[in-house]
Amino acid sequence: MKDTLGNKEQPNEARSNQPLEVKDKVYFTRVCWRVQSWSLVNSYKANGYSRKYKEARRAMFTGVTIYGFGTLLFILVLLREW
Repeated sequence: MKDTLGNKEQPNEARSNQPLEVKDKVYFTRVCWRVQSWSLVNSYKANGYSRKYKEARRAMFTGVTIYGFGTLLFILVLLREW
């Protein structure tokens, strides 16, 4: 019955090994501080997408690092001008 309705479930191994798309990596890197982003990453883990979860989490931490260094650099430039 599931085959006729198009509700096929992927095997767990194939699901857990799916890579995260590039557009999603860019999204998670740019919008790393939003609660919605963190909940979406956690839903990957809950649904069995372990590779997507790891890649999305890595992209979010990369984004946090980039924004942190950018903010620090901005503050140092302001202090130097002051």
